[in-house]
Order: sequence, then C-alpha cells, then structure tokens
Amino acid sequence: MENPRSGNHRDGPRTLEQLRGRGRTRLVGSDPDRATVSGEPSGVRVMATKDTGGGQQKATRSTEEVEEQAQEAQASEDLKERHEKLSDDVDDVLDEIDDVLEANAEDFVRSFVQKGGQ
Repeated sequence: MENPRSGNHRDGPRTLEQLRGRGRTRLVGSDPDRATVSGEPSGVRVMATKDTGGGQQKATRSTEEVEEQAQEAQASEDLKERHEKLSDDVDDVLDEIDDVLEANAEDFVRSFVQKGGQ
C-alpha cells in the first residue's frame, strides 16, 4: 500500500478517496484529531460517512429560491407596466380636464361678471 501521508498536508486540498474494498472513505488533508483510526497497520485514519440526502434538499431549496426570484422579477415587471398604464390614464384625464376648463373658462367668467354686476 502506498504511503497514506503522501500529499497529505494539513493546509492542503481536502479530497475523498475510497479505501480498497472496504467501502470506507478517507478524507485526505483532514484534521487527524477528528478522524478515527481504521485499524490499518499504517495508521490510516477514516472518517465515517452517511448520506443524509441533504444535497438533494439543498438543490431543491436553491431551485425554489430561483423560481421565487423569477416570480418576484415577473411581478415587479407587471407592476411597472401597470403603473405606467395608470400614469398614462391619469395624464389623459388631466389633459381632458384642462381642455374643458380652457374652453369654458371664458364663458364662466362672463356669466359670473354678469351675475355679480346686476
């Protein structure tokens, strides 16, 4: 068996590798105080592994977050379009009121002066 310490630097990269035929995983570059001895004569330390499915949930969660952000972006766009349409409608109504006031202002002033002057 090759030297288990070769390339096993404390600050080096951490990688997983299968021990021969044992179905165990060794974390290379891990903290040796946190690992357990595998019973190998060479002193190889083995960390227990368990697949909890957390990766699946995390992937699902991030997918949900992406979908939620897309929905929020779409809602924001819809809101902007609605705001622009309402602003245009309000501007049209105000323009129409101005036109009516300008057309009727002269008649209004004349009738007011006549009533007040009588």
